[in-house]
Amino acid sequence: MASGNTLHFDPDLHPDDTLKAFNDFIQSFYLRYEAQYPDPPKVSIDAAIERWKLANEEAKPTLEQYDTLRNEWRSKDRVAKFLGMFSSRRMYADWQVAEPDVTKRAQATWEYFVAQIQAYYKPTENLTLKNHKFRTLTQATQEAFPAFCNRVYKEAQHCNFKCQNDDCTAEDTAIRDQIIIGTIHDKIREEALKNSWDLPKLRKEGMQIESATKGVNELNNENPINKMGKYSYKNLKKKQQTGKPRACYYCGQDIKASIIEHVKTCRAKTSKCNFCDTIGHYESVCRKKKAVRELTTINPESQPRHEEDAEDSGIYNINIFRVTDTNPYQQHHTSLRMKEDFKVQVIVNNSLATVLADTGASISVCGKAEAKRWNLLSRMVKTQAKIKPYNSPPIPISGTTKCAVTFGNSSIPVEWHIIDNPCELVLAGRIAEELGIIKFDAKPTVFQPVQMIHSTDNKETLQNILQQFPQNFEGLGKLKNHQVKLHVDTSIKPVTTPARPVPYHLKERVTKEIEKMIKQDVIEEHPATKPAPWISNAVIAPKADGAIHMTLDARNVNKAIQSSSNLPIPRQEDIKAKLSGASVFSKMDFKSAFWQLELHPDSRYLTVFHANDKLYRYKRLTMGVKPAQT
Repeated sequence: MASGNTLHFDPDLHPDDTLKAFNDFIQSFYLRYEAQYPDPPKVSIDAAIERWKLANEEAKPTLEQYDTLRNEWRSKDRVAKFLGMFSSRRMYADWQVAEPDVTKRAQATWEYFVAQIQAYYKPTENLTLKNHKFRTLTQATQEAFPAFCNRVYKEAQHCNFKCQNDDCTAEDTAIRDQIIIGTIHDKIREEALKNSWDLPKLRKEGMQIESATKGVNELNNENPINKMGKYSYKNLKKKQQTGKPRACYYCGQDIKASIIEHVKTCRAKTSKCNFCDTIGHYESVCRKKKAVRELTTINPESQPRHEEDAEDSGIYNINIFRVTDTNPYQQHHTSLRMKEDFKVQVIVNNSLATVLADTGASISVCGKAEAKRWNLLSRMVKTQAKIKPYNSPPIPISGTTKCAVTFGNSSIPVEWHIIDNPCELVLAGRIAEELGIIKFDAKPTVFQPVQMIHSTDNKETLQNILQQFPQNFEGLGKLKNHQVKLHVDTSIKPVTTPARPVPYHLKERVTKEIEKMIKQDVIEEHPATKPAPWISNAVIAPKADGAIHMTLDARNVNKAIQSSSNLPIPRQEDIKAKLSGASVFSKMDFKSAFWQLELHPDSRYLTVFHANDKLYRYKRLTMGVKPAQT
């Protein structure tokens, strides 16, 4: 509205609250006008007096008439100066719309001008909506009764309950009724209805009842009042810590401290659920998974089959499920995993078939083509259920049917869920167990926990190995016959970051670390004859032993580095399955693992950084660059 010493009003700057901004501005403008133009110019007031004399047959104006002439001239002059000196062209356009009569605009006084503009800027109100909002007012849990009464009174001013008659009590009656309906205190409501209180009585007695109720609760230690003082926050904090731990809605972790502080940093809020593909929680707390689990625990074989039952709207979870209509990469990835699947040949309705025994599947699934080959389509019953494969969208089921499945000497009826597309035949885990394909041992042999092999027991052997092969335990290793090359998106504009000052107490340690890294062939000084379009800063992290660890702040350069591969990360379940049966485990930790990968000479210009008033660049891969992010 105003910048510096310039007072200026522009409606375009206040599209949402133009009326409020205009009302605030005219107050400042009135003070500025009175200070800047205290008296009208003599020429202007003389001209006004002469016009008055002509209209009143040369009569001489009295002092009161002179003041009236002066005030009328100042009122019109205030409008002219406001439109011409203190507002935008849009303001004058709005004035023309608010008062289309040219004669009235020319003779408009300040009061008339303000009233017309306020009426023009006043937003259109929907009285029905205002009344609805008023009727839905309720007292908040922590809101005091007097504050609730004031809020109801303010909302009633927008509803036009009061008529033109000064004795009208409709507004007070509406306010009283809404306070009685919306209050959270049953005692106030009961007393008001029993004694037929009017509005003043209700506000007075209600405040007293609320205060008395709080006092009783405080004495009974049922609901202690938050007191002002230095001990209140401590007591509240202790109460939160000593109570029962609360489970986080997003990750399921039991939180003994403040649940609010945990939710602010909970990583599950931005994670994707592996079951329902929804962002905002982990799979362990997925409510949809819990509902499906409760649904699938019901034995479908023991329940009577109806065409439209509760099972039709369910979602069945399957861990391993492949539809054959996939792209070449998915087919190649599938062929690598098929060697590890548990496939077996069974007889389905007198036809030989190869099925996958999936212990994570609660239903048996086949494609429509297989169902036709087994002569099952004529007995198919339609259903609305769906299949939820692992990390894939749900697949609708066309229908279900039953037939006999034989394996060895066992033969049992199996309910098949048929889908439209061709797919890999999946046999439910419960069916596979009944046929004897898999065996579930509820009481397996309990193995002893993993024992650590302490190197202190074989110190002499370790020393002999170190002396026999010293070249393998000194310096920094490097992967042979391999260089890491970074691919750059040339459309990204290079960024040269200014040097970041190093704290004085770290300069000596930074110098030693630079010398050590040069000696280990990790970095080198950037050649002065070559350009450096990308320049970053070093990140200095202190270690527990007093030394420092230097990495690269590669946030800018990572925007231009393209990902060279998107290979899938092995699942935890797959790794555990591969370790099944092993009894001895070894752990190997590479020393400075990223530094053991040599960086291609054509990619080293991307790692240039400031240090000791010079430019250095990495010869090895460093943590922070996109291929080396952890």
